[in-house]
Amino acid sequence: MSVTGYGQPADGTAQAIYLRAVYATELSFVANSGAAFSVLTGIPIFRYLLLTGTGVDKMDAFQIRSAGITIDGVAVWNMRYGYYIQRGDLYGASSLTNTVSYCGAAIEAVSSYIAFPNNAWFMATSCLGYGIQCTGSYASLGKYYGAGIAQGASGLSPLMVREGSQVELWGGSDIYLNQANGIVFLAPGTLVHQGLVTIRNNGIRGIEMTGGFAWIEQTTFAGNAQGSVWAHDNAFVRAIGSTWDAFAAPISPPANTYGQNNNSFIYW
Repeated sequence: MSVTGYGQPADGTAQAIYLRAVYATELSFVANSGAAFSVLTGIPIFRYLLLTGTGVDKMDAFQIRSAGITIDGVAVWNMRYGYYIQRGDLYGASSLTNTVSYCGAAIEAVSSYIAFPNNAWFMATSCLGYGIQCTGSYASLGKYYGAGIAQGASGLSPLMVREGSQVELWGGSDIYLNQANGIVFLAPGTLVHQGLVTIRNNGIRGIEMTGGFAWIEQTTFAGNAQGSVWAHDNAFVRAIGSTWDAFAAPISPPANTYGQNNNSFIYW
């Protein structure tokens, strides 16, 4: 997926051309509100579909409330939310890639459960507000590619962990060229990934944590504008084998140092 900047219209156009070349079936929606699919019961399956809209402030692709869906090779372009989930479930069926491109946001999960296979890609590219936000939720995102995300009005990011959420990324995940931080903890939560993740070329830091726990061994940080990790307010980071941005002080607090940033610690 072409990404040259933050939420760039040219990237959105290029992504639409690419997706239309891949998918045989496109469903186009022109409503100004609501959802293309509103799921209130059961767990239907959606396969091999491209869903397109007419603007990032218009309608959602999927609204899931107290129900679930399974997706398999589904792409969403130019809609508000790709997936708005409230007390619901989102499952990936196979290793096929699922994509949300040039939308307001890819996933908003509130008190919900997300599970993608560990060998499957979920891609959020060129969204204008943020990528994925988990509030009181569990999300195993497989291989996540979050790229070209504009920070929106609130300085948000491609991946946000808040209010007790647990988020898992698998090796190969890439958080690349986003306007704000790569990953943000807005309230205590847990991030775990299985090594060999890259967080690069983001406009602020790789990770910013307001509390919480991050198990980020063997992560590569590179090209982030203000450093790799800023952990504060009782945050704990386990980063054995990680490599940092080329700064004199790429992480805060310094590795293996107690009593700084309101009792935060980075174990390296």
